[in-house]
Amino acid sequence: ETIEASVSAKKSYKTEFPISTFATKRASVAAAGRTITLTSGTTTDMATGDWCFFVGNFEYRMVSSVTDSTHFEIQCPYDTAIIANTWMRVGQPWGRYIQFRISLRSSVDTRTPILRAMALKYLVNIRDYDIWTANIHVSHPRTLRNGSIDKHTPISTQFARLDESRSKGRVAFVDEMGDTHTVRVTNYSTRPLTQRTDKPLPEASYVVVATLLEV
Repeated sequence: ETIEASVSAKKSYKTEFPISTFATKRASVAAAGRTITLTSGTTTDMATGDWCFFVGNFEYRMVSSVTDSTHFEIQCPYDTAIIANTWMRVGQPWGRYIQFRISLRSSVDTRTPILRAMALKYLVNIRDYDIWTANIHVSHPRTLRNGSIDKHTPISTQFARLDESRSKGRVAFVDEMGDTHTVRVTNYSTRPLTQRTDKPLPEASYVVVATLLEV
């Protein structure tokens, strides 16, 4: 985020990093290296200065300008090519891409102040994050919370939903106290329990252990 400050003796300035609020979208790369094309969602809730996280290549970039409803420019070219149709969600700025702009002002129009030195002092606010380990029962058929039996959702679809949750980056999670959190599925492991192949459709049961990190 650009910071404007006039230089004066023994004065300090404090700024807060911007918080973006746009909805999760899908993005691809247009012809230009800094032009992003949305394949899902629009830029109507985005603005210059928003920070984006591209899940496909794990890179953060700031929006430098919004072109139209499906295109916008990022501040810096990406290091790794963005995967087509990747998830894009709200991000937080990283220091290597923070820009500072200093305005030197003088009461005399014919004189230009000279900046001989500049010191940058920063404090990092550490936030505590909660982590949960979730045991997810993946099976076909499966018993739902209301006691009904689901015989129509195959194992492959259930695992595809898990992969989508991990790719999305942020999903809603309700803990054991009934409180809602926004978490990221950082990883999961699969352990098979049972499997039968002597029926018209294979019946199987797995336990998926997923790690959920609050974001």
